[in-house]
Amino acid sequence: MSGSELSQDDILGLLYEPVLPYPSSAFFYIAGISERKTQLKDSDLEHVVNTLVGVAVRAFDTESFLIWWREDLRPFPTVETT
Repeated sequence: MSGSELSQDDILGLLYEPVLPYPSSAFFYIAGISERKTQLKDSDLEHVVNTLVGVAVRAFDTESFLIWWREDLRPFPTVETT
């Protein structure tokens, strides 16, 4: 999943993927690799680290998670309600 149009629903969908009983995490970075790979090279991992925008970690249950986000690189996706 990539793109600047990543919504809060997309992020929550990733967090709610069924991987229980194990904690899960998701890493968000600025895409630079256009092809899907089954194996990453050191240069791929270096790109992810250098363009890391956010990390989400789910703990305890499906309703609790922590999100770390760098708003200086990308605004945090929010849902505006009226």
